[in-house]
Amino acid sequence: MERRPLVLILVGLLVVAATGGTFLTVRPAQKVFGNSTYAESSTGLRLYVSLNATVFRLGQSVDISVQEYNPLAQSINLSRSNRWPVGGLSLGPCGTLNFPMGFAVYAGYYTSSDIFLGVPLPLFELGTYYCPMFLSNIDYYLFQAESDVGQVFGSCIPNPCLTMPMATYMSIGGFWLTSLYVEFPPGIYTVAVEDEWGTMFLLHFVVTL
Repeated sequence: MERRPLVLILVGLLVVAATGGTFLTVRPAQKVFGNSTYAESSTGLRLYVSLNATVFRLGQSVDISVQEYNPLAQSINLSRSNRWPVGGLSLGPCGTLNFPMGFAVYAGYYTSSDIFLGVPLPLFELGTYYCPMFLSNIDYYLFQAESDVGQVFGSCIPNPCLTMPMATYMSIGGFWLTSLYVEFPPGIYTVAVEDEWGTMFLLHFVVTL
């Protein structure tokens, strides 16, 4: 029996297969973040990241949770920045969509001083996807007090264009080599999570036999 890849996307669920592509529906994940670690940002936000474990057996899925959270008692208004520390991060096959954060997985152990030398693993199969609505322009994000709920203001009438939790969750079991799906082989891996205001956080996990 052919083994199929394990890729569960809650930020954008693969819902319909159609001739020439796949339709995506975006549903921001309301994920409970237990034992999360976070990076403080100069913006006042906290970028929370968590893995379901740090050591996995071959074939087990790696669950990655990401959350942009405002811990302050007042809202935070942030203009769009695009100051991503490294490129190539996403939240699914359609990129980061209208979210201000993303992540990537790298084979090997990287730190903040050499992550720029790494190449993100292709977590999604190459193909045509019918992605959800992209805003042609985002002016700023308004993060509600003591919450991960954010409002997106930009190219829409009326504003805000979107109000949604700035939280995503993904379960992955490997990566793609062109049309071949490969489970994470034994070794050490780096997960890079960042937001567009320059905050970056690195986590590591190990896959064993």
